Amino acid sequence: MNFLAWRRNSTEDLNESQILKEAQMNLEIFKNSKFEIRGGLINGEPYFVANDISSLLGYANTYAMLERLDDDEKTNLKDLLKSRMPEISDLPRIDGVRYDAVLLSESGLYNAILWSEKPQAKEFRRWVTGEVLPAIRKHGGYLTPAKIEEVLSDPDTIIALAQNLKTERAKRKQLEAEKAANAGYVSFAKSVEASVDSILIGNYAKLLSDSEGVSIGQNRLFDFLRASGYLISGGARHNVPMQRYVDRGYFEVTTQTFAGPAGTHQKFTTKITGKGQIALAGKIVEYFKGERI
Repeated sequence: MNFLAWRRNSTEDLNESQILKEAQMNLEIFKNSKFEIRGGLINGEPYFVANDISSLLGYANTYAMLERLDDDEKTNLKDLLKSRMPEISDLPRIDGVRYDAVLLSESGLYNAILWSEKPQAKEFRRWVTGEVLPAIRKHGGYLTPAKIEEVLSDPDTIIALAQNLKTERAKRKQLEAEKAANAGYVSFAKSVEASVDSILIGNYAKLLSDSEGVSIGQNRLFDFLRASGYLISGGARHNVPMQRYVDRGYFEVTTQTFAGPAGTHQKFTTKITGKGQIALAGKIVEYFKGERI
């Protein structure tokens, strides 16, 4: 990986090895016979170049893909670097990746795949989840010939790989424990997925209370959805979902128009779709889990 003219605010120059270690960054190319993307570990978390993903998944442009993602699912490369090395003032490109390039987090990548209408999205997902991400987590990237040579010649690299493996094993154990703890929720999600019906927020609160054993209630769930930015708070459109969550298929709104002495007025009824029920259940249960029935 070649870094050009990257300097601290002081006049101290850093060589490539020092920069990689201090920034905890490892971006490289992942490819097979059908797909090619750039990504890797930054600050210990996997990220992928948004332009590569949007092009491969058939989006009209990168902006169209990013509009569908939450803020915490996308970020600028420079912001990630500065969070680790705030003294860095200038960096042109990293292996052809612009310093201000947009990157997707792992959850952002999954959602970008989910929203893609391209037939090969499913095959791409299998490749990413089955090969790319496991390689990144275990080794910081593919064990290419260059990487193998680095491992054999640099003791620090061997130590870093061992530490990555140790961290990965700890994460795997944590995920297994979470999987066991969430077994009931998985059952709930499957039952919802089998249904195509949208339901009222009050009914959703009862469904979660009955299936997950948490004390919620309609009013408290409305409070949570407004505070979390899913629903509008106040005004004529109080409790109407934000448009981006309607676009994502999380909510539906029905409108009734009434005529009265003062003119016509509208009543909005918000319903949560099966997709929205699954997407939000985990967050809601996590928020209310301390209040068991």
